[in-house]
Amino acid sequence: MPFIPSKDDLKRARLSVNLTTEALAKKVGVSRVTVEKWENGKSKPKYDKAFLICIHCGFDLSGFAKQFKALEQQFSQYKDLGDETKPNAYRAAPKTDHLKQPINLQGTDDHAEVNN
Repeated sequence: MPFIPSKDDLKRARLSVNLTTEALAKKVGVSRVTVEKWENGKSKPKYDKAFLICIHCGFDLSGFAKQFKALEQQFSQYKDLGDETKPNAYRAAPKTDHLKQPINLQGTDDHAEVNN
């Protein structure tokens, strides 16, 4: 589960980069009142806002980069495999685009009796 900073952590982070609640709110895309609620513990920021706070307060995010690099290496093993050995190669049903199939607009013999 991702880490959400505590109310005290939020305030310390903001003050460490000499930002007012209004300035941080503008950078994160929320109101000043929302930042104050986070710092007073009345509410918590969502994950995307917490991530933006970390960015604007100068937190080291190299740990995230390392995790993404590890994922890239893990998934790169599949690029040389044949289609049948790749993940999701075996679907329950073949993928079809039913909207692009031709439509027969001419009458068929089955409907000939209805027209008579």
